[in-house]
Amino acid sequence: MNVEGGGGGGGRIENLSCGNGGAVGGSGGGGGCGGHGGAGGEGGGASIALASVGSSITLEECTLVAVSGGVGGRGGPGQPGGKGGPGGKGGVNSVTTDLACPGNSGGKGGDGGHGGGGAGGPSVGIASVGLAPSQTGTTIQVATSPAAGGADGSGATTGSAAGTPGLVANAHDF
Repeated sequence: MNVEGGGGGGGRIENLSCGNGGAVGGSGGGGGCGGHGGAGGEGGGASIALASVGSSITLEECTLVAVSGGVGGRGGPGQPGGKGGPGGKGGVNSVTTDLACPGNSGGKGGDGGHGGGGAGGPSVGIASVGLAPSQTGTTIQVATSPAAGGADGSGATTGSAAGTPGLVANAHDF
């Protein structure tokens, strides 16, 4: 939902020399709408050597290999704020027929925030839900470093909106 800011109220200037009412100034224009926030980046793809969901598995004398996960996606930029509305026209002085000052235009709406970067993809040897597989003589190889998280919508790779690095683990219970 977009919400516009309200404009300022019109002013009134008194003609002090004759006591008659002076012209009324125009009201300020409405403020512009704020921009939409940028979309978040997608998470990087996973590399999982073996996935087990509630299964009884026994591994004997085998090697499991998981390569690096994918880099997280970049967040989208925020949308610029909208232009403010025009100010109102000034009124006419009843004594001198001079126009009062018009109101100023409303201010520009705030820009939308940048989207956060996506998390780096995991590199997991054995991913399990429930019972973990039993192992005898099993070798598990995973990535040597985590996949990078994606940049935020401004391009920053550090800070609170940058994506987190991916998980690297021989085994992980979800």
